[in-house]
Amino acid sequence: MFLKKKFMPNFWTMAIALIAITCCSPDTSYAAEIHKLCDGDGNIEKIMKLIKEGADINQLDENGMAPLHYASKHGYPICELLLKNGANPNIRREKDNRGETPLHSAARKCYWKNATLLLLRGADVNAKSEDLATPLLVSLTSNVLRGAKDFSTLKQIAEVLLKNGADINVKDRTGNTPLNTAIYLYDKDRESYDSALAEFFYKSGAVPDMESLIGMGRLDLLKQSMKENKIDDQRRSPLYVAILFERVEIVEYLISIGLDPKKPIARNWLPLNIAVARNKSPKIAEYFLDHGADINAISFSPNQSFPTSSAPIHIAVVADNANMAKMLINRGADLNRKDDYARTPLHKAFSIGRFAMAELLLEKKVNEKIKDHEGQTAFDMAVASGHEEEAISLLKKYGYPSPYNYKINYEAKLELFMKAMSDIVEQKDKKDEAIREAEQLLQTYPEIVKIRSSFRDNTAIHSAINYNSFAPSILKSVMKLKPDLTLRNNAQQTPLLCLVDSCGPNKPDTEVLKKMIAGGADLNTKDHAGNSPLHFIARCNQNYFEAAEILLQNGADINARNNDQITPFGSIVRATGYRRNPKMIEFLRKHGGIE
Repeated sequence: MFLKKKFMPNFWTMAIALIAITCCSPDTSYAAEIHKLCDGDGNIEKIMKLIKEGADINQLDENGMAPLHYASKHGYPICELLLKNGANPNIRREKDNRGETPLHSAARKCYWKNATLLLLRGADVNAKSEDLATPLLVSLTSNVLRGAKDFSTLKQIAEVLLKNGADINVKDRTGNTPLNTAIYLYDKDRESYDSALAEFFYKSGAVPDMESLIGMGRLDLLKQSMKENKIDDQRRSPLYVAILFERVEIVEYLISIGLDPKKPIARNWLPLNIAVARNKSPKIAEYFLDHGADINAISFSPNQSFPTSSAPIHIAVVADNANMAKMLINRGADLNRKDDYARTPLHKAFSIGRFAMAELLLEKKVNEKIKDHEGQTAFDMAVASGHEEEAISLLKKYGYPSPYNYKINYEAKLELFMKAMSDIVEQKDKKDEAIREAEQLLQTYPEIVKIRSSFRDNTAIHSAINYNSFAPSILKSVMKLKPDLTLRNNAQQTPLLCLVDSCGPNKPDTEVLKKMIAGGADLNTKDHAGNSPLHFIARCNQNYFEAAEILLQNGADINARNNDQITPFGSIVRATGYRRNPKMIEFLRKHGGIE
Protein backbone atom coordinates (compact mmCIF):
# COMPACT_ATOMS: atom_id res chain seq x y z
CA MET A 1 0.00 0.00 0.00
CA PHE A 2 2.84 2.30 0.83
CA LEU A 3 4.41 1.67 -2.59
CA LYS A 4 1.15 2.37 -4.37
CA LYS A 5 0.63 5.71 -2.64
CA LYS A 6 4.23 6.65 -3.31
CA PHE A 7 4.07 5.67 -6.96
CA MET A 8 0.72 7.01 -8.12
CA PRO A 9 1.29 10.76 -7.61
CA ASN A 10 4.62 10.59 -9.44
CA PHE A 11 3.09 8.65 -12.31
CA TRP A 12 0.23 11.12 -12.84
CA THR A 13 2.54 14.09 -12.47
CA MET A 14 4.74 12.75 -15.25
CA ALA A 15 1.77 11.90 -17.47
CA ILE A 16 0.22 15.36 -17.09
CA ALA A 17 3.57 16.99 -17.80
CA LEU A 18 4.00 14.90 -20.93
CA ILE A 19 0.54 15.88 -22.18
CA ALA A 20 1.30 19.53 -21.51
CA ILE A 21 4.55 19.36 -23.44
CA THR A 22 2.83 17.63 -26.36
CA CYS A 23 0.01 20.17 -26.48
CA CYS A 24 2.05 23.30 -26.01
CA SER A 25 5.13 22.56 -28.10
CA PRO A 26 5.28 23.53 -31.79
CA ASP A 27 4.72 20.70 -34.24
CA THR A 28 8.10 19.56 -35.53
CA SER A 29 6.81 16.66 -37.61
CA TYR A 30 7.07 18.79 -40.75
CA ALA A 31 10.60 20.03 -40.05
CA ALA A 32 12.43 17.88 -42.56
CA GLU A 33 9.88 18.66 -45.27
CA ILE A 34 9.98 22.43 -44.85
CA HIS A 35 13.79 22.47 -44.90
CA LYS A 36 13.74 20.43 -48.09
CA LEU A 37 11.19 22.71 -49.75
CA CYS A 38 13.20 25.80 -48.84
CA ASP A 39 16.38 24.30 -50.28
CA GLY A 40 15.48 25.22 -53.84
CA ASP A 41 12.55 26.66 -55.74
CA GLY A 42 10.05 25.07 -53.38
CA ASN A 43 6.30 25.19 -53.64
CA ILE A 44 5.10 28.34 -51.86
CA GLU A 45 1.66 26.88 -51.22
CA LYS A 46 3.12 23.76 -49.59
CA ILE A 47 5.43 25.81 -47.40
CA MET A 48 2.56 28.07 -46.33
CA LYS A 49 0.46 24.99 -45.54
CA LEU A 50 3.24 23.54 -43.36
CA ILE A 51 3.61 26.82 -41.49
CA LYS A 52 -0.15 26.92 -40.79
CA GLU A 53 0.00 23.33 -39.56
CA GLY A 54 2.63 24.26 -37.01
CA ALA A 55 6.02 23.67 -38.61
CA ASP A 56 8.77 25.39 -36.60
CA ILE A 57 10.44 27.72 -39.12
CA ASN A 58 13.34 28.41 -36.77
CA GLN A 59 14.21 24.78 -36.14
CA LEU A 60 17.71 23.64 -37.16
CA ASP A 61 18.02 20.44 -39.17
CA GLU A 62 20.74 17.79 -39.11
CA ASN A 63 23.01 20.18 -41.03
CA GLY A 64 22.59 22.83 -38.36
CA MET A 65 20.56 25.05 -40.71
CA ALA A 66 17.18 26.72 -40.40
CA PRO A 67 14.76 26.98 -43.36
CA LEU A 68 15.81 30.63 -43.80
CA HIS A 69 19.46 29.59 -44.31
CA TYR A 70 18.32 27.52 -47.29
CA ALA A 71 15.85 30.05 -48.64
CA SER A 72 18.42 32.87 -48.48
CA LYS A 73 20.62 31.14 -51.02
CA HIS A 74 17.69 30.37 -53.31
CA GLY A 75 14.43 32.09 -54.21
CA TYR A 76 13.34 35.53 -53.00
CA PRO A 77 9.62 34.64 -52.54
CA ILE A 78 10.37 31.85 -50.04
CA CYS A 79 12.74 34.07 -48.13
CA GLU A 80 10.06 36.76 -47.94
CA LEU A 81 7.39 34.26 -46.84
CA LEU A 82 9.52 32.92 -43.99
CA LEU A 83 10.41 36.38 -42.71
CA LYS A 84 6.77 37.47 -42.76
CA ASN A 85 5.92 34.44 -40.64
CA GLY A 86 8.48 35.01 -37.93
CA ALA A 87 11.72 33.53 -39.21
CA ASN A 88 14.70 34.86 -37.26
CA PRO A 89 16.98 36.79 -39.69
CA ASN A 90 19.93 36.39 -37.31
CA ILE A 91 19.62 32.68 -36.53
CA ARG A 92 23.02 30.94 -36.44
CA ARG A 93 24.22 27.74 -38.08
CA GLU A 94 25.47 25.04 -35.72
CA LYS A 95 27.54 22.68 -37.89
CA ASP A 96 29.54 23.47 -41.05
CA ASN A 97 30.27 27.20 -41.35
CA ARG A 98 29.30 27.52 -37.70
CA GLY A 99 27.84 30.80 -36.57
CA GLU A 100 26.76 31.95 -40.02
CA THR A 101 23.42 33.72 -40.43
CA PRO A 102 21.02 33.67 -43.41
CA LEU A 103 22.71 36.89 -44.58
CA HIS A 104 25.97 34.95 -44.90
CA SER A 105 24.12 32.42 -47.09
CA ALA A 106 22.70 35.13 -49.35
CA ALA A 107 26.07 36.88 -49.59
CA ARG A 108 27.88 33.66 -50.48
CA LYS A 109 25.60 33.27 -53.50
CA CYS A 110 25.69 37.03 -54.26
CA TYR A 111 21.89 37.20 -54.01
CA TRP A 112 21.67 40.93 -53.34
CA LYS A 113 17.85 40.97 -53.43
CA ASN A 114 17.64 38.41 -50.63
CA ALA A 115 20.36 40.28 -48.75
CA THR A 116 18.39 43.53 -49.06
CA LEU A 117 15.25 41.84 -47.74
CA LEU A 118 17.10 40.32 -44.79
CA LEU A 119 18.65 43.67 -43.91
CA LEU A 120 15.24 45.35 -44.02
CA ARG A 121 14.01 42.70 -41.56
CA GLY A 122 16.82 43.39 -39.10
CA ALA A 123 19.69 41.14 -40.19
CA ASP A 124 23.04 42.11 -38.65
CA VAL A 125 25.22 43.26 -41.55
CA ASN A 126 28.39 42.66 -39.51
CA ALA A 127 27.44 39.33 -37.94
CA LYS A 128 30.54 37.17 -37.56
CA SER A 129 30.86 33.43 -37.94
CA GLU A 130 33.12 31.40 -35.69
CA ASP A 131 35.92 32.21 -38.16
CA LEU A 132 35.13 35.92 -37.60
CA ALA A 133 33.94 36.23 -41.19
CA THR A 134 31.17 38.74 -41.94
CA PRO A 135 28.75 38.38 -44.87
CA LEU A 136 30.93 40.77 -46.91
CA LEU A 137 34.01 38.61 -46.35
CA VAL A 138 32.12 35.39 -47.05
CA SER A 139 30.88 36.73 -50.38
CA LEU A 140 34.49 37.34 -51.42
CA THR A 141 36.33 34.34 -49.99
CA SER A 142 33.81 31.81 -51.32
CA ASN A 143 33.91 33.30 -54.82
CA VAL A 144 37.71 33.49 -54.84
CA LEU A 145 37.88 29.81 -53.90
CA ARG A 146 35.41 28.61 -56.52
CA GLY A 147 36.67 30.93 -59.25
CA ALA A 148 33.74 33.27 -59.86
CA LYS A 149 33.13 34.25 -63.47
CA ASP A 150 30.69 37.15 -63.05
CA PHE A 151 32.35 39.82 -60.92
CA SER A 152 29.44 42.24 -61.46
CA THR A 153 27.23 40.32 -59.01
CA LEU A 154 30.03 40.42 -56.45
CA LYS A 155 30.11 44.17 -56.74
CA GLN A 156 26.32 44.35 -56.41
CA ILE A 157 26.27 42.39 -53.15
CA ALA A 158 29.23 44.41 -51.85
CA GLU A 159 27.41 47.68 -52.60
CA VAL A 160 24.26 46.49 -50.79
CA LEU A 161 26.22 45.43 -47.71
CA LEU A 162 28.37 48.55 -47.60
CA LYS A 163 25.35 50.86 -47.94
CA ASN A 164 23.88 49.11 -44.92
CA GLY A 165 26.93 49.62 -42.75
CA ALA A 166 29.22 46.66 -43.49
CA ASP A 167 32.70 47.11 -42.01
CA ILE A 168 34.99 47.48 -45.03
CA ASN A 169 38.13 46.84 -42.98
CA VAL A 170 36.96 43.81 -41.01
CA LYS A 171 39.42 40.93 -40.55
CA ASP A 172 38.63 37.25 -40.17
CA ARG A 173 40.62 34.83 -38.06
CA THR A 174 43.33 34.40 -40.72
CA GLY A 175 43.73 38.12 -41.42
CA ASN A 176 41.64 38.30 -44.60
CA THR A 177 40.04 41.67 -45.30
CA PRO A 178 37.63 42.51 -48.12
CA LEU A 179 40.42 44.35 -49.95
CA ASN A 180 43.21 41.80 -49.64
CA THR A 181 40.74 39.06 -50.62
CA ALA A 182 39.37 40.89 -53.66
CA ILE A 183 42.82 41.13 -55.26
CA TYR A 184 42.78 37.34 -55.72
CA LEU A 185 39.71 37.31 -57.98
CA TYR A 186 40.94 35.53 -61.10
CA ASP A 187 39.50 36.06 -64.57
CA LYS A 188 39.70 32.64 -66.21
CA ASP A 189 38.90 33.98 -69.66
CA ARG A 190 41.70 36.53 -69.57
CA GLU A 191 43.89 34.24 -67.46
CA SER A 192 44.81 37.07 -65.15
CA TYR A 193 43.81 38.63 -61.84
CA ASP A 194 41.07 41.27 -61.98
CA SER A 195 41.73 44.19 -59.66
CA ALA A 196 38.55 46.17 -60.47
CA LEU A 197 36.69 45.13 -57.31
CA ALA A 198 39.78 45.72 -55.19
CA GLU A 199 39.99 49.23 -56.64
CA PHE A 200 36.31 49.71 -55.76
CA PHE A 201 36.99 48.78 -52.12
CA TYR A 202 40.02 51.05 -52.01
CA LYS A 203 38.01 53.99 -53.33
CA SER A 204 35.24 53.14 -50.83
CA GLY A 205 37.58 53.63 -47.88
CA ALA A 206 39.35 50.29 -47.40
CA VAL A 207 42.75 50.67 -45.76
CA PRO A 208 45.27 48.80 -47.94
CA ASP A 209 48.10 46.65 -46.64
CA MET A 210 51.21 45.90 -48.70
CA GLU A 211 49.61 42.75 -50.12
CA SER A 212 46.65 44.73 -51.47
CA LEU A 213 48.82 47.46 -52.95
CA ILE A 214 50.98 44.93 -54.76
CA GLY A 215 47.93 43.09 -56.04
CA MET A 216 46.55 46.34 -57.45
CA GLY A 217 49.94 47.23 -58.90
CA ARG A 218 50.18 50.48 -56.92
CA LEU A 219 53.94 50.93 -56.69
CA ASP A 220 53.54 54.60 -55.74
CA LEU A 221 51.48 53.78 -52.65
CA LEU A 222 53.64 50.75 -51.84
CA LYS A 223 56.74 52.92 -51.57
CA GLN A 224 54.96 55.13 -49.06
CA SER A 225 53.64 52.13 -47.12
CA MET A 226 57.12 50.65 -46.82
CA LYS A 227 58.29 53.81 -45.09
CA GLU A 228 55.63 53.31 -42.43
CA ASN A 229 55.48 49.50 -42.10
CA LYS A 230 57.98 46.67 -41.79
CA ILE A 231 58.17 44.02 -44.48
CA ASP A 232 58.60 41.31 -41.87
CA ASP A 233 55.27 42.25 -40.26
CA GLN A 234 53.27 41.35 -43.37
CA ARG A 235 51.24 38.11 -43.43
CA ARG A 236 52.63 37.26 -46.87
CA SER A 237 56.06 38.06 -48.27
CA PRO A 238 55.75 41.15 -50.52
CA LEU A 239 58.17 39.52 -52.98
CA TYR A 240 56.00 36.41 -53.14
CA VAL A 241 52.87 38.48 -53.79
CA ALA A 242 54.65 40.53 -56.47
CA ILE A 243 55.73 37.31 -58.22
CA LEU A 244 52.23 35.86 -57.95
CA PHE A 245 50.66 38.90 -59.64
CA GLU A 246 53.54 39.18 -62.14
CA ARG A 247 54.24 42.78 -61.09
CA VAL A 248 57.62 43.12 -62.80
CA GLU A 249 58.17 46.74 -61.76
CA ILE A 250 57.40 45.94 -58.12
CA VAL A 251 59.75 42.94 -58.15
CA GLU A 252 62.49 45.19 -59.52
CA TYR A 253 61.79 47.77 -56.82
CA LEU A 254 61.85 45.19 -54.01
CA ILE A 255 65.18 43.80 -55.21
CA SER A 256 66.56 47.32 -55.53
CA ILE A 257 65.86 48.05 -51.85
CA GLY A 258 67.66 44.95 -50.66
CA LEU A 259 65.44 41.87 -50.91
CA ASP A 260 67.60 38.91 -51.90
CA PRO A 261 66.36 36.90 -54.93
CA LYS A 262 68.48 33.96 -53.72
CA LYS A 263 66.88 33.80 -50.26
CA PRO A 264 63.95 31.38 -49.72
CA ILE A 265 60.49 32.85 -49.15
CA ALA A 266 56.96 31.48 -48.92
CA ARG A 267 57.40 28.19 -47.06
CA ASN A 268 61.03 27.86 -48.11
CA TRP A 269 60.57 28.17 -51.87
CA LEU A 270 63.10 30.18 -53.81
CA PRO A 271 61.88 33.29 -55.68
CA LEU A 272 63.06 31.89 -59.04
CA ASN A 273 61.21 28.62 -58.52
CA ILE A 274 58.04 30.47 -57.52
CA ALA A 275 58.26 32.63 -60.65
CA VAL A 276 58.64 29.55 -62.85
CA ALA A 277 55.72 27.85 -61.08
CA ARG A 278 53.31 30.80 -61.03
CA ASN A 279 54.10 32.99 -64.02
CA LYS A 280 53.25 32.52 -67.67
CA SER A 281 55.82 35.07 -68.82
CA PRO A 282 59.51 34.35 -68.15
CA LYS A 283 60.29 38.03 -67.47
CA ILE A 284 60.52 37.85 -63.67
CA ALA A 285 62.40 34.53 -63.77
CA GLU A 286 64.92 36.07 -66.17
CA TYR A 287 65.28 39.07 -63.88
CA PHE A 288 66.14 36.78 -60.95
CA LEU A 289 68.69 34.93 -63.08
CA ASP A 290 70.25 38.25 -64.05
CA HIS A 291 70.59 39.01 -60.34
CA GLY A 292 72.35 35.83 -59.31
CA ALA A 293 69.62 33.23 -58.80
CA ASP A 294 70.80 29.62 -59.22
CA ILE A 295 69.12 28.15 -62.30
CA ASN A 296 69.50 24.61 -60.96
CA ALA A 297 68.58 25.20 -57.32
CA ILE A 298 66.06 22.87 -55.74
CA SER A 299 63.29 24.25 -53.56
CA PHE A 300 61.58 22.28 -50.83
CA SER A 301 57.93 22.97 -50.11
CA PRO A 302 54.64 21.29 -49.21
CA ASN A 303 53.14 22.98 -52.26
CA GLN A 304 50.56 20.60 -53.71
CA SER A 305 50.85 21.67 -57.33
CA PHE A 306 54.45 20.61 -57.78
CA PRO A 307 56.79 17.97 -56.38
CA THR A 308 58.19 18.51 -52.91
CA SER A 309 61.67 19.06 -54.31
CA SER A 310 62.08 20.64 -57.72
CA ALA A 311 64.52 22.61 -59.78
CA PRO A 312 63.11 25.31 -62.08
CA ILE A 313 63.28 23.07 -65.16
CA HIS A 314 61.26 20.35 -63.39
CA ILE A 315 58.63 22.93 -62.47
CA ALA A 316 58.41 24.35 -66.01
CA VAL A 317 57.89 20.84 -67.39
CA VAL A 318 55.12 20.02 -64.90
CA ALA A 319 53.46 23.41 -65.56
CA ASP A 320 53.65 22.69 -69.31
CA ASN A 321 55.04 26.19 -69.84
CA ALA A 322 56.96 26.03 -73.12
CA ASN A 323 58.16 29.65 -73.03
CA MET A 324 59.53 29.21 -69.53
CA ALA A 325 61.17 25.88 -70.38
CA LYS A 326 62.79 27.28 -73.52
CA MET A 327 64.17 30.24 -71.57
CA LEU A 328 65.68 27.94 -68.94
CA ILE A 329 67.15 25.67 -71.61
CA ASN A 330 68.67 28.64 -73.43
CA ARG A 331 70.09 29.95 -70.15
CA GLY A 332 71.90 26.68 -69.48
CA ALA A 333 69.66 24.72 -67.10
CA ASP A 334 70.90 21.21 -66.29
CA LEU A 335 68.41 19.07 -68.19
CA ASN A 336 69.51 15.92 -66.36
CA ARG A 337 69.06 17.55 -62.94
CA LYS A 338 67.71 15.13 -60.35
CA ASP A 339 65.16 16.00 -57.72
CA ASP A 340 65.00 14.39 -54.28
CA TYR A 341 63.65 11.20 -55.83
CA ALA A 342 66.50 11.22 -58.37
CA ARG A 343 64.00 11.99 -61.13
CA THR A 344 64.95 14.13 -64.09
CA PRO A 345 62.72 16.52 -66.05
CA LEU A 346 62.22 13.69 -68.57
CA HIS A 347 60.87 11.47 -65.79
CA LYS A 348 58.31 14.20 -65.06
CA ALA A 349 57.38 14.73 -68.70
CA PHE A 350 56.86 11.04 -69.45
CA SER A 351 55.04 10.25 -66.21
CA ILE A 352 52.33 12.91 -66.61
CA GLY A 353 52.11 13.07 -70.39
CA ARG A 354 53.85 16.39 -71.02
CA PHE A 355 54.94 15.34 -74.52
CA ALA A 356 55.68 18.84 -75.86
CA MET A 357 58.03 19.28 -72.91
CA ALA A 358 59.54 15.84 -73.55
CA GLU A 359 60.32 16.89 -77.13
CA LEU A 360 62.18 19.98 -75.92
CA LEU A 361 64.29 17.76 -73.66
CA LEU A 362 64.90 14.91 -76.13
CA GLU A 363 65.87 17.43 -78.78
CA LYS A 364 68.74 18.41 -76.47
CA LYS A 365 69.79 14.74 -76.11
CA VAL A 366 69.07 14.33 -72.42
CA ASN A 367 70.12 11.07 -70.77
CA GLU A 368 67.08 8.81 -70.97
CA LYS A 369 68.75 5.96 -69.05
CA ILE A 370 68.96 7.74 -65.68
CA LYS A 371 67.16 5.80 -62.95
CA ASP A 372 65.40 7.20 -59.92
CA HIS A 373 65.68 5.86 -56.38
CA GLU A 374 63.21 3.10 -57.24
CA GLY A 375 65.24 2.01 -60.25
CA GLN A 376 62.84 3.49 -62.80
CA THR A 377 63.87 5.20 -66.00
CA ALA A 378 61.72 7.88 -67.59
CA PHE A 379 60.40 5.25 -69.99
CA ASP A 380 59.46 2.97 -67.09
CA MET A 381 57.38 5.81 -65.67
CA ALA A 382 55.76 6.36 -69.06
CA VAL A 383 54.72 2.71 -69.13
CA ALA A 384 53.45 2.81 -65.54
CA SER A 385 51.29 5.84 -66.31
CA GLY A 386 49.90 4.52 -69.61
CA HIS A 387 52.04 6.64 -71.95
CA GLU A 388 54.12 3.83 -73.42
CA GLU A 389 53.24 4.37 -77.09
CA GLU A 390 53.86 8.12 -77.02
CA ALA A 391 57.20 7.64 -75.26
CA ILE A 392 58.35 5.03 -77.79
CA SER A 393 57.37 7.33 -80.66
CA LEU A 394 59.30 10.29 -79.24
CA LEU A 395 62.40 8.26 -78.41
CA LYS A 396 62.43 6.88 -81.93
CA LYS A 397 61.87 10.34 -83.45
CA TYR A 398 64.95 11.76 -81.74
CA GLY A 399 67.24 8.82 -82.48
CA TYR A 400 67.25 7.05 -79.14
CA PRO A 401 67.68 3.25 -78.99
CA SER A 402 64.58 1.09 -78.63
CA PRO A 403 63.31 1.26 -75.06
CA TYR A 404 62.70 -2.48 -75.21
CA ASN A 405 66.44 -2.92 -74.88
CA TYR A 406 65.93 -1.77 -71.31
CA LYS A 407 65.40 -4.18 -68.43
CA ILE A 408 61.70 -4.51 -67.74
CA ASN A 409 60.69 -2.74 -64.55
CA TYR A 410 58.36 -5.30 -63.02
CA GLU A 411 57.53 -3.05 -60.10
CA ALA A 412 56.08 -0.53 -62.53
CA LYS A 413 53.98 -3.33 -64.06
CA LEU A 414 52.84 -4.34 -60.58
CA GLU A 415 51.73 -0.74 -59.99
CA LEU A 416 49.64 -0.90 -63.17
CA PHE A 417 48.10 -4.17 -62.00
CA MET A 418 47.14 -2.75 -58.61
CA LYS A 419 45.70 0.37 -60.21
CA ALA A 420 43.58 -1.82 -62.49
CA MET A 421 42.35 -3.72 -59.42
CA SER A 422 41.30 -0.53 -57.64
CA ASP A 423 39.60 0.69 -60.84
CA ILE A 424 37.37 -2.40 -60.75
CA VAL A 425 35.64 -0.84 -57.74
CA GLU A 426 36.27 2.87 -58.19
CA GLN A 427 35.49 3.02 -61.94
CA LYS A 428 32.36 0.87 -61.99
CA ASP A 429 31.47 1.85 -65.55
CA LYS A 430 34.86 0.49 -66.68
CA LYS A 431 34.90 -2.63 -64.51
CA ASP A 432 35.15 -5.13 -67.39
CA GLU A 433 37.92 -3.10 -69.01
CA ALA A 434 39.87 -2.99 -65.74
CA ILE A 435 39.51 -6.77 -65.27
CA ARG A 436 40.81 -7.37 -68.81
CA GLU A 437 43.74 -5.07 -68.15
CA ALA A 438 44.63 -6.88 -64.91
CA GLU A 439 44.39 -10.27 -66.62
CA GLN A 440 46.55 -9.04 -69.52
CA LEU A 441 49.25 -7.79 -67.16
CA LEU A 442 49.34 -11.15 -65.38
CA GLN A 443 49.60 -12.96 -68.68
CA THR A 444 52.31 -10.69 -70.09
CA TYR A 445 54.33 -10.16 -66.91
CA PRO A 446 53.81 -13.23 -64.68
CA GLU A 447 56.86 -12.20 -62.64
CA ILE A 448 54.79 -9.54 -60.86
CA VAL A 449 53.22 -12.17 -58.58
CA LYS A 450 56.60 -12.83 -57.01
CA ILE A 451 57.55 -9.27 -56.01
CA ARG A 452 56.43 -6.64 -53.53
CA SER A 453 55.77 -3.00 -54.38
CA SER A 454 58.01 -0.61 -52.46
CA PHE A 455 55.60 2.21 -53.27
CA ARG A 456 52.32 0.72 -52.03
CA ASP A 457 53.95 -1.84 -49.76
CA ASN A 458 51.70 -4.50 -51.26
CA THR A 459 51.68 -7.48 -53.64
CA ALA A 460 49.59 -8.75 -56.54
CA ILE A 461 48.05 -11.58 -54.55
CA HIS A 462 47.11 -9.35 -51.61
CA SER A 463 45.44 -6.97 -54.04
CA ALA A 464 43.61 -9.84 -55.75
CA ILE A 465 42.40 -11.15 -52.36
CA ASN A 466 41.13 -7.71 -51.30
CA TYR A 467 39.06 -7.39 -54.49
CA ASN A 468 38.07 -11.08 -54.75
CA SER A 469 34.37 -10.43 -54.19
CA PHE A 470 34.36 -8.02 -57.16
CA ALA A 471 36.58 -10.01 -59.55
CA PRO A 472 37.10 -13.62 -58.37
CA SER A 473 38.69 -14.63 -61.67
CA ILE A 474 41.76 -12.48 -60.92
CA LEU A 475 42.66 -14.34 -57.72
CA LYS A 476 42.36 -17.67 -59.53
CA SER A 477 44.66 -16.36 -62.29
CA VAL A 478 47.20 -15.20 -59.71
CA MET A 479 47.17 -18.58 -57.97
CA LYS A 480 47.87 -20.36 -61.28
CA LEU A 481 51.12 -18.39 -61.51
CA LYS A 482 52.32 -19.81 -58.17
CA PRO A 483 52.87 -16.54 -56.29
CA ASP A 484 55.33 -16.10 -53.46
CA LEU A 485 53.22 -16.98 -50.40
CA THR A 486 55.80 -15.62 -47.95
CA LEU A 487 55.42 -12.00 -49.09
CA ARG A 488 53.79 -9.68 -46.57
CA ASN A 489 51.72 -6.55 -47.09
CA ASN A 490 51.89 -3.30 -45.11
CA ALA A 491 49.96 -4.94 -42.24
CA GLN A 492 52.58 -7.70 -42.10
CA GLN A 493 50.07 -10.23 -43.39
CA THR A 494 51.01 -13.12 -45.65
CA PRO A 495 48.51 -13.97 -48.40
CA LEU A 496 47.02 -16.66 -46.14
CA LEU A 497 46.42 -14.19 -43.31
CA CYS A 498 44.93 -11.71 -45.76
CA LEU A 499 42.59 -14.39 -47.11
CA VAL A 500 41.12 -15.25 -43.71
CA ASP A 501 41.06 -11.65 -42.46
CA SER A 502 37.43 -11.14 -43.45
CA CYS A 503 34.40 -10.74 -41.21
CA GLY A 504 31.98 -9.84 -43.96
CA PRO A 505 29.39 -11.94 -45.77
CA ASN A 506 31.99 -13.36 -48.18
CA LYS A 507 33.55 -16.41 -46.60
CA PRO A 508 37.21 -17.18 -47.29
CA ASP A 509 37.56 -18.93 -50.65
CA THR A 510 38.24 -22.48 -49.47
CA GLU A 511 39.49 -23.59 -52.89
CA VAL A 512 42.12 -20.86 -52.81
CA LEU A 513 42.88 -21.76 -49.20
CA LYS A 514 43.56 -25.37 -50.21
CA LYS A 515 45.81 -24.24 -53.06
CA MET A 516 47.78 -22.02 -50.68
CA ILE A 517 48.27 -24.94 -48.31
CA ALA A 518 49.34 -27.14 -51.23
CA GLY A 519 51.75 -24.38 -52.24
CA GLY A 520 53.46 -24.48 -48.86
CA ALA A 521 51.75 -21.62 -47.01
CA ASP A 522 52.63 -21.47 -43.32
CA LEU A 523 49.41 -22.21 -41.42
CA ASN A 524 50.82 -20.81 -38.18
CA THR A 525 52.19 -17.58 -39.62
CA LYS A 526 51.45 -14.46 -37.56
CA ASP A 527 50.85 -10.78 -38.26
CA HIS A 528 52.40 -7.83 -36.41
CA ALA A 529 50.10 -8.47 -33.43
CA GLY A 530 50.96 -12.16 -33.30
CA ASN A 531 47.58 -13.30 -34.62
CA SER A 532 47.48 -16.57 -36.57
CA PRO A 533 44.96 -17.51 -39.28
CA LEU A 534 42.84 -19.25 -36.64
CA HIS A 535 42.67 -16.04 -34.59
CA PHE A 536 41.04 -14.29 -37.55
CA ILE A 537 38.66 -17.18 -38.25
CA ALA A 538 37.60 -17.34 -34.59
CA ARG A 539 36.86 -13.62 -34.27
CA CYS A 540 34.55 -13.48 -37.28
CA ASN A 541 30.85 -13.42 -36.54
CA GLN A 542 30.26 -15.77 -39.48
CA ASN A 543 30.37 -19.56 -39.17
CA TYR A 544 33.60 -20.21 -41.04
CA PHE A 545 33.76 -23.83 -39.90
CA GLU A 546 34.90 -25.21 -43.26
CA ALA A 547 37.92 -22.93 -43.38
CA ALA A 548 38.72 -23.68 -39.74
CA GLU A 549 38.46 -27.44 -40.39
CA ILE A 550 40.85 -27.19 -43.34
CA LEU A 551 43.40 -25.30 -41.25
CA LEU A 552 43.18 -27.74 -38.33
CA GLN A 553 43.34 -30.81 -40.57
CA ASN A 554 46.55 -29.51 -42.09
CA GLY A 555 48.36 -28.76 -38.86
CA ALA A 556 47.28 -25.32 -37.67
CA ASP A 557 47.98 -24.81 -33.95
CA ILE A 558 44.59 -24.36 -32.30
CA ASN A 559 46.18 -22.89 -29.19
CA ALA A 560 48.70 -20.52 -30.80
CA ARG A 561 49.06 -17.39 -28.68
CA ASN A 562 49.30 -13.83 -29.98
CA ASN A 563 51.37 -11.00 -28.53
CA ASP A 564 48.85 -10.64 -25.69
CA GLN A 565 49.13 -14.39 -24.95
CA ILE A 566 45.56 -14.98 -26.10
CA THR A 567 44.57 -18.10 -28.06
CA PRO A 568 41.93 -18.20 -30.83
CA PHE A 569 39.52 -19.77 -28.32
CA GLY A 570 40.39 -17.13 -25.72
CA SER A 571 39.77 -14.29 -28.17
CA ILE A 572 36.23 -15.37 -28.96
CA VAL A 573 35.37 -16.27 -25.35
CA ARG A 574 36.34 -12.74 -24.33
CA ALA A 575 34.46 -11.16 -27.22
CA THR A 576 31.22 -9.26 -26.66
CA GLY A 577 28.17 -8.51 -28.74
CA TYR A 578 27.83 -9.94 -32.23
CA ARG A 579 31.46 -11.10 -32.29
CA ARG A 580 30.78 -13.65 -29.52
CA ASN A 581 29.72 -16.60 -31.66
CA PRO A 582 28.47 -19.48 -29.46
CA LYS A 583 28.74 -21.99 -32.31
CA MET A 584 32.38 -21.11 -32.95
CA ILE A 585 33.12 -21.32 -29.21
CA GLU A 586 31.69 -24.83 -29.15
CA PHE A 587 33.56 -25.78 -32.33
CA LEU A 588 36.94 -24.67 -30.97
CA ARG A 589 36.29 -26.27 -27.58
CA LYS A 590 35.46 -29.54 -29.33
CA HIS A 591 38.81 -29.41 -31.15
CA GLY A 592 40.80 -28.80 -27.99
CA GLY A 593 40.78 -25.03 -27.75
CA ILE A 594 41.81 -23.54 -24.42
CA GLU A 595 42.10 -20.02 -23.05
